Amino acid sequence: MKQRIKDLVWPVLFFLLLAALFLLPSIAKAESRLPLAAAGEYHSLAVDEEGNLFAWGSNLYGQLGTAEYEEVVYPKKTLPGKKVVAIAAGGQFSLALTDMGELYACGELPVKAVEGSESVNGWKLVMSNVKYMSAGGAHALALTGKGDVYAFGKNQNGALGNGTAKDSAAPVRVMTGAVAVSAGGNVSFALKKNGDLYAWGEGAHGALGTGKTANALKPVRVMKKVAAVSTSGRHTLIVKKDGTLYGCGMNDFGQLNSADATMVKTPAKIAKNIASAAAGRYGSLAISKSGVLYGCGQIAIPKLYDEDTPLSKRYTPDGIDHGYDKAKFVKLASEVKSASFGGHHALYVTGDGSVHAFGGNAWAQLGRGTYEHAADIGKVTLAEKEAGLADVPERLKPLGGLKELTAVEKGWEDLSGKPTVYRFKMLDGTVGTAFVYDREEDLRADIASEKLSFAHTEELMIDPVTGDSSGHGAEFILADGKTFVTLDESMSSAVRRVRALAAREGWRNAWDGQLVICQ
Repeated sequence: MKQRIKDLVWPVLFFLLLAALFLLPSIAKAESRLPLAAAGEYHSLAVDEEGNLFAWGSNLYGQLGTAEYEEVVYPKKTLPGKKVVAIAAGGQFSLALTDMGELYACGELPVKAVEGSESVNGWKLVMSNVKYMSAGGAHALALTGKGDVYAFGKNQNGALGNGTAKDSAAPVRVMTGAVAVSAGGNVSFALKKNGDLYAWGEGAHGALGTGKTANALKPVRVMKKVAAVSTSGRHTLIVKKDGTLYGCGMNDFGQLNSADATMVKTPAKIAKNIASAAAGRYGSLAISKSGVLYGCGQIAIPKLYDEDTPLSKRYTPDGIDHGYDKAKFVKLASEVKSASFGGHHALYVTGDGSVHAFGGNAWAQLGRGTYEHAADIGKVTLAEKEAGLADVPERLKPLGGLKELTAVEKGWEDLSGKPTVYRFKMLDGTVGTAFVYDREEDLRADIASEKLSFAHTEELMIDPVTGDSSGHGAEFILADGKTFVTLDESMSSAVRRVRALAAREGWRNAWDGQLVICQ
């Protein structure tokens, strides 16, 4: 009897071994089939199980990598012919890494394409032999298979970490021996193999975690025994190897899991049993070791800071007062594999491979075919949808491209600096006037003298009160509601920005105003 049992054991073991050999590839394939998702300032990226890259949302700077510069309300395929394995969405640009280790970039990011390579719809080949990358506000980090960290783009406040203040379109090597990188705003991080975390860039918000607010032009060691890091530029989330979550930087929206609005200059413990985290502009996401997704800070519909509303109600995703006496992580979803937090919206991927989105939607970055903000979490379908004109949101219906641009020799002499005046006409018949200022101070002077008075302003602007300028451009609406002002580097892109602004604000049929540009 014993011999008979022994005779049966070996065939059974052999069968189990064969089954394992067949199952393991399937298991690995199933894990690799999980799509990726990345949230930028006002746009979104995702990769399906076949490695196809989809993009949607704002496209003012070509950050979606499509042939047009119009925003996209449903996911649309981009970077054709490439199998994408990793993605990152920055301020107004995108990064994509192929299965061949090729790093591509598109949008508003100074890059130097690899010599001899071809650009496809704005996608430029930046580097080869890349293992991973991360996108900041206007700069990017790339990690090679050897552990070398490269930086390229704008070098605001030392974001490139090369010890200078000069921008670099070509990748510059910053350090070696790294296993992970994270960029956000003008801040950069690199994680060494031994768990040492290094930071460089803008220190004003405390996001470097150095205990100081001074800029760091070169990498500075911040912590030991670190497993993962994510930064928005305003605040940083650090996961230690024991699962403890630390945070530093701004806490004005409760993004550090606390109602205390005080800036945190040195990383402080804010949660435990965390596997990964994602820092957004004004909020935070954290995934527990069991796959539960939590959020705190401004993680729902973007709105102005309301002093009369309790923190507990102000920053929860559903807008309901849960009775907390301070800002606190709120459970959002289960079985979550990864998450990404943009300017005002968030994406996450669940174990079944589906992509979900919620938050701000001013540029259709939720992929729902609308512009309505959403505190509710919705599933994103990664498939191209051909919508007829009747299905397109009203304010996206075409204004028409630029048809004519003619210089005007007389008029408007009372404006400072004697700006060059143009009349322009769009294909749909829309007409307007463009003022091109040669000097920013002249525009400031007209603001100060109230020759230009504003009723509404968008982000990334010259503040009409303080005169401070920041960001990649500006969009203003003057007091008459029909006159537009924008700061930009070129006439064509300025017209494009104002057209999009007019469409977004619903002035499609009434817009016959003026466009003011400061070059």
